Amino acid sequence: MDRLGWSGTSLAIVLIGLAAQASEPEPVEVAYDAPPGCPDRGALLREISARTARFRPAAPGELARRYRVAVSRTAAGDWEGRLELVDRDGRGATRTVTGGSCAEAVGALALVSALAIDALFAEEPPHAAPSASPPGPAASAPVPSASAAESYPTPPSITPRPPTRRATPRPTDASQVRAGVVALGATAVAPGLGFGAGIPVELRASEGGALARLTPFALFAGRRDVAGGAARFSLLGGRADACLPGAALGERLRLRPCASLEAGALEARGVRTSALTRPERASLPWLALGPSARLDVRADERVGLELALGAFTPLRREAFVMKNVGGLEEVEVHEIPWLGGWAAASVSVALGR
Repeated sequence: MDRLGWSGTSLAIVLIGLAAQASEPEPVEVAYDAPPGCPDRGALLREISARTARFRPAAPGELARRYRVAVSRTAAGDWEGRLELVDRDGRGATRTVTGGSCAEAVGALALVSALAIDALFAEEPPHAAPSASPPGPAASAPVPSASAAESYPTPPSITPRPPTRRATPRPTDASQVRAGVVALGATAVAPGLGFGAGIPVELRASEGGALARLTPFALFAGRRDVAGGAARFSLLGGRADACLPGAALGERLRLRPCASLEAGALEARGVRTSALTRPERASLPWLALGPSARLDVRADERVGLELALGAFTPLRREAFVMKNVGGLEEVEVHEIPWLGGWAAASVSVALGR
């Protein structure tokens, strides 16, 4: 009877040891590669630990599964994360995720890593306890050998099987309509600088895609004094801009090449003076086109700042003159030059998000 009692104790010790081993965290060696401005390796490890209690970073030289995590920016301006999982036998699998920002891509990779580790425990088959021999006479009772615990079957090696890729919310993939306010300045429409404001409305194919913008604006120039008279200039019109995706200069900056077309009415008004008692006004159609460059600064998912510089060529060039000023028959007030420039700064907000 003493031998049977000792055998049951040995079996209990083996089962308790295996249960404790199954509940221990899984050691994982994590290699991480991401550009500046992304969360660091410590942030990734913390995100994985926050999603599963079965993970711990492997110690140097420890036998462990290997996860290789890499994050990079795509040509379209989105972020792509790549996760390579390699088990202790060298077998592996690869998963990719995408995000609107580097932090979103790293968070998605942390979730996939945690689910892959949890899957190891979910897929582990239960260990069947060996059936005990029926009791018999003490003389015929089996005597366990000293290696009974060592001969207990070990569980098979389990290859990590990441879960089916889940769709990550991608608000930046959808087209969006934006509206805002713009302050602008321009040359050529008047003898000096003109300043004004407008209300731009634009349609973007995506956060980093091509866009089209339409901006109704009003621009006013200062007073132009000539011999015996004066005039003020104003331009009421609109500008259409078409911009390509351009190049990302960071997570929140993008430089775009654009083409612009302006149309409107340029007006000159005479200013009443002692010599000009009956001032008149004259206007002509305004049409100009040219290239421009635009820098987009994304403050958050909805609000953005846009800075633009452009040059234009007026398609109609005429001169404004005053008649009978100070006894002269004709005095030129302003002649539209063949080249002008403009600058603008705007704030826009995404609508319907």
